[in-house]
Amino acid sequence: MLKKNKREKILKAAISAFAQKGYHDTSISKIINKAGIARGTFYLYFENKRQIFDSILENLIVEIDRCIKKIEIGKERQNPLEQLKDNLRRIFTLFVENPELSRILLRHAAG
Repeated sequence: MLKKNKREKILKAAISAFAQKGYHDTSISKIINKAGIARGTFYLYFENKRQIFDSILENLIVEIDRCIKKIEIGKERQNPLEQLKDNLRRIFTLFVENPELSRILLRHAAG
């Protein structure tokens, strides 16, 4: 398996585990069991649970950022309110299409 694919497999397993149990109740053992990898393989890609969790959140922030377009004002531009609505629709769609990431974000947004 390619290195990038293995990393993605670990990330997907971690997303699933964090969505089900939350950060504090998810262990590295749970992640490696879900991913079907050896413990050492996990540590080739991530130093610890915090690092993989932060990586998941960073990826989510990048995706949210991609959904947001700069609101431009001018005669030739769409109404700013419509531009804002379009941004919100894209973000909402992202969360609907990624319910596990939504659960993680909502569960841990307050700290």
